[in-house]
Amino acid sequence: MQQYASCEAVTHIWNHKLSRLLFIRLEAWVVLALALVGLLGTIAFGAAVLDEERGKGHFGTMGHAARAIAEIPWTMRDILKAEDRMLVMQ
Repeated sequence: MQQYASCEAVTHIWNHKLSRLLFIRLEAWVVLALALVGLLGTIAFGAAVLDEERGKGHFGTMGHAARAIAEIPWTMRDILKAEDRMLVMQ
């Protein structure tokens, strides 16, 4: 019969691996490079949404996708506030 690790042991191993991942030492240049990539990505996303809103279409399918992502808050608002959309009319 095979022996299985107890739940506490598995949890301890998982927490140890997770803490090693979360508290890994990173060089400052890596953090700055990731921040720069994030900033450039944010600017590109905003440019794609604005281009799609103006109807120029320079970004093509990526512009449509960016606009759909940017409209998620309004879509969720409409879904959550529209109480009568789920009602069946008789």
